[in-house]
Amino acid sequence: MGVFVAVKTSAEQLALFTYSEYDVGDEILVLAGDTVSHPTRESIRVAEGEHILDSYGSYMNHSCKPNAIIEGRKVTASKRIAAGEEVTFDYRTTEGELACPFVCICCGMEITGKN
Repeated sequence: MGVFVAVKTSAEQLALFTYSEYDVGDEILVLAGDTVSHPTRESIRVAEGEHILDSYGSYMNHSCKPNAIIEGRKVTASKRIAAGEEVTFDYRTTEGELACPFVCICCGMEITGKN
């Protein structure tokens, strides 16, 4: 596995960081774990009515300029990702409705799910 979890000191939150680098299109990880029928703070929507609780994916944070995309259960690099870089995705691309909406620190918009 080419990822690890670390504490972001600037925001005091957990995040997913890479051990190695990835090129555009490289598979970063395949989401696996328990599934639930409704969104939770830690889940990722992988299909209609199916949200997965992945031990690594749960730490991927939102970004309006993400470096990864999620299609089904596959997390793929959408930009070159350097070793030690945080892996992010745009929650609005997968989540119909977030269990815990928030105001985005990069754009100031309320992130509630798909637009």
